[in-house]
Amino acid sequence: MARTLNIDDKSVELAIPLDIIGPSVIDISKLYGQPRVSTYDPGFTSPAACESKITYIDAGILFDRGYTRTEQASPSRGKQVAPQRHPREGV
Repeated sequence: MARTLNIDDKSVELAIPLDIIGPSVIDISKLYGQPRVSTYDPGFTSPAACESKITYIDAGILFDRGYTRTEQASPSRGKQVAPQRHPREGV
């Protein structure tokens, strides 16, 4: 999906990537190259510096594969993990 932004006599098509979690985003990377404009976000309230397929940060809470770090460390998650041994150590 994309939207067109018109600035003076120039227009640029900005992609809107589809996210599974969180608000919609607009890819503004084309703004500097085509119409040569920059964006201004006082207080850095809505920047995104990278894309991740497995993590998401919302209000300072890190989600990894849909779980917070606290939930992942909780024994009540139902997933038991055995310590791994080196193949040469034997059973």
